[in-house]
Amino acid sequence: MSTNNSQLLIYTSLITSRISYIFHFIFDEILGIEYTIVTNIDSFKQSNDPKIAYAVENTWTHSAFFEAHPLLHEMMIKNQEMDISEYQNYKIFFKTSEKSILPFDLFAASFYLVARYEEYLPYHADQFNRFPASESLAYKNQFLEEPIINQWCMILKNRLITMFPTLDFKTRSFKFISTIDIDNAYAHLHKGIVRTFLSGTQLLVKQPSKLLQKINVLRRKIQDPYDNYEYLFKTHQTKNIETIYFILFSKYGKYDKNLNPKNKTFKSLVKKISSLYPVGLHPSYASNKNFEILKNEKEALESLMGKQITKSRQHFLKMKLPNTYENLAALGIEEDYSMGYPEKPGFRAGTCSPFNFFNLKTNQAGKLKIFPFAIMDVTFKDYLGSSTSSTLIKIKKIISSIQKVDGLFISLWHNESLNPSNDQFSWRYVYERMLDRTKNGS
Repeated sequence: MSTNNSQLLIYTSLITSRISYIFHFIFDEILGIEYTIVTNIDSFKQSNDPKIAYAVENTWTHSAFFEAHPLLHEMMIKNQEMDISEYQNYKIFFKTSEKSILPFDLFAASFYLVARYEEYLPYHADQFNRFPASESLAYKNQFLEEPIINQWCMILKNRLITMFPTLDFKTRSFKFISTIDIDNAYAHLHKGIVRTFLSGTQLLVKQPSKLLQKINVLRRKIQDPYDNYEYLFKTHQTKNIETIYFILFSKYGKYDKNLNPKNKTFKSLVKKISSLYPVGLHPSYASNKNFEILKNEKEALESLMGKQITKSRQHFLKMKLPNTYENLAALGIEEDYSMGYPEKPGFRAGTCSPFNFFNLKTNQAGKLKIFPFAIMDVTFKDYLGSSTSSTLIKIKKIISSIQKVDGLFISLWHNESLNPSNDQFSWRYVYERMLDRTKNGS
């Protein structure tokens, strides 16, 4: 049988959609290695290629045996028995016997996390009917802040290199994307007479000091605190930062409070941003229950920019699997950036690598690509109430964990957080130090 010592041959008794999906993610997307899956045991035995077997039992003499958990051969969604332990200082589950190369089924465990299996099971939703971090396996077992799948894959890579030195792995390198959400383009300007009057009345009662700020902004004596666009443009261009903006472009609502899409200043801002950077849709809270609203928002933003929109991030990070991703895909969205928790930093899907959405209801992989983010400004500012100094320490730690696996670091910030301040440790300062950390690693 012909040999190709730079390619890996993988035997499994049955190629399921789940197996195809996770093998592609691990071997192609993360490790960057050529591989072929076979189900014919005779041809597998005869091959002289580097080879491994992924099966329930090792029924032949073969050292590279990876014992399979039933998950990837199942079609249904059910509660899975979890027994968490550690291996090489990393949390693991779906443990295997001593016959297996690894003491756990890395492929099934990775699939469980990246396919968001637990989000299809019953859970206690938060006040916005979202799947909360506290319900996740990663949070409950203290590995949410680790790109655990990528770390497991580094273990796998080292094992494969030891067994098969001729294997050729594609070189990966650390990458960073800054994403900016515009939920509210301006704090005080361009809100219209009614909204301006009502907000002024509320500030008079609750925050008199901010009322003075509002008056000075409206009188053009000081800059609107949310108007940080020129700062962002200049900073990103100077530091050569890849950037994507997500803009809420919807009717006013309880949780959707951006400017009126018909406002001339707002439209001008959107056009300017789209002329400089990629712009994605930020579907409104209201669009979660109404496909037509989602469709109309996308078409309105596309019409204004004169460009097709292929990127999206859910406002409030509100999503329900598989419905949210099915709706986005139906509208031609190719990339989604919503995969992360609002209340905790870390890796909701267990990885810092982009992956295709896998629909567990249909057991099929889709074309929609999911780009997970690791940190969000609002998480530290509002949900955790963290100081800027402790936030910076946490962000540096997370970036370091991604750099070690040559992964993709995506941050989520809002224009609202980046107002100038005389305070040395302002949120703008944290943002700039984060950018520097992605460049020089210090």
